[in-house]
Amino acid sequence: MRVLCLLAAGLSWAATVHGAEVETQQPAGTNDTVITSDQLDYDYPRAIAVFTGNVVVTDKEIKMWADQMTVILSTTDEVESITAVGNVRIAQGARRAHCRKAIFLVSQNEVILTGNAVIFSGSDEVHGKVITIWTDTNHMVCEPGRLILRTRDGA
Repeated sequence: MRVLCLLAAGLSWAATVHGAEVETQQPAGTNDTVITSDQLDYDYPRAIAVFTGNVVVTDKEIKMWADQMTVILSTTDEVESITAVGNVRIAQGARRAHCRKAIFLVSQNEVILTGNAVIFSGSDEVHGKVITIWTDTNHMVCEPGRLILRTRDGA
């Protein structure tokens, strides 16, 4: 059962920086997603936004940090994909993940973490060179896979 809970937690995403739970809630009354960075280069005709340097994404459910992030929009200004590169960290509640690169393919409900990817849930961990998560089906593939279930006192 702990394995299923860990995998479900991994699918839900990840959070805790330096052992403290990360607050990912936006101020009351807002559902906005806020992205900050040292530089934003937005190509309007191509609908591509590139955020560079100290990138931080905050929305009502998740917080993410990266060195660079590219957001591609559709013709209707919907997000098609997000690619975060360099020191990627993702936080949600008491769960966290980190990797070198994260790709979010919105229409496929697919998240691909690469480069020493790790998902933490409590004291348990999932490691892989590539971790692919399908958020609509709660399915995860980890290649090569390594699952660490730490013994809890009194268990």
